[in-house]
Amino acid sequence: MEETPEQVLARLQRYADSLKARGQVVAPRAALPLPAVSAPRVDAHVMTVEAGDVVHSFGTVSRTIVGQVIWVVTCVITLLVWVNFERAIAYLVVLAAAAGAGIGLARRVPFTGWVLVGLLCGLVLGRFS
Repeated sequence: MEETPEQVLARLQRYADSLKARGQVVAPRAALPLPAVSAPRVDAHVMTVEAGDVVHSFGTVSRTIVGQVIWVVTCVITLLVWVNFERAIAYLVVLAAAAGAGIGLARRVPFTGWVLVGLLCGLVLGRFS
């Protein structure tokens, strides 16, 4: 529902009067008569587009897929480090990578959250397999 400027001003004046009646504080400007405002008249109709239920752009989907690929690659690399090196070295490598990814996450570097998840999953899979 679209209101004219006069209707909006009348509604605001009724609201200010109701605040006065309840004893609430009203700004001094509200007591002043409001100036008349004329709205520009437009003869053309405005077309609106309703959004669909779920709209995903190609960029959103591709970023998600790239993040998941980074997660899998990080997990595989972590597993390879776990299998091919001593456990102490594997822990140091994963801890250093996690610290670097944590710094990147704090600086809002893209995809570092996926790297951290991949490191964690690779470490858990390597430790308990």
